Amino acid sequence: MLRTARRFLLFTLKGLVSVGLWVARRHHGVPRGAVTVPYSGAQTPMASVLLFTAVLELACVEVLLRAFGTPALVRVPLLVAGIYSVVLVLMLMAACATRPHVLSDDALRVRHGTSLDLRLPRERIRAVRRVRDLDAGPRITVADGVLTVPMASQVNVEIELDGPVRFARPSGEVAEAHTVRFYADDPGQVPMTWRQPPSKVGGLDMS
Repeated sequence: MLRTARRFLLFTLKGLVSVGLWVARRHHGVPRGAVTVPYSGAQTPMASVLLFTAVLELACVEVLLRAFGTPALVRVPLLVAGIYSVVLVLMLMAACATRPHVLSDDALRVRHGTSLDLRLPRERIRAVRRVRDLDAGPRITVADGVLTVPMASQVNVEIELDGPVRFARPSGEVAEAHTVRFYADDPGQVPMTWRQPPSKVGGLDMS
């Protein structure tokens, strides 16, 4: 119980930090000279609808409860829950927008909001492939050594490694994967080969 409460508080704290970064138009964990590879574009339409629905529901419930003279003992907890629902959607949107994948000279950092942060050293990457999977599922999964990090149930980049890497799953458990599949708004930002040093990172000329 205590562990669950701690994880919830940490999730909320990271989410609120993400909202602050989003408002300030800043990214988290992007070193100088690195390339950000956004992935949140696929979820923006649905997330925007959810945000609008949450705000509308919050307003309607509050108006109706006041109109029927509902006591504060009932109304206030529902109001707090409604406000948190709105903030939750904002936190999820902000976390993905401010924590993009990061491509630097020595590694590819694959992320999914505050749920996953996996660093793939350049020397461990064996192959980079373009894939098109529109039915990858809504959640991060690991099966047979393949880590799937979807966005809006889509993945379009596959990284094959020279062996398994260990990482922390969103649940906190440690797992291993030798292949990582994820989504990028522009998969062309991830170079197909890293045989030569990426001397033109800013221009995305990395082959």
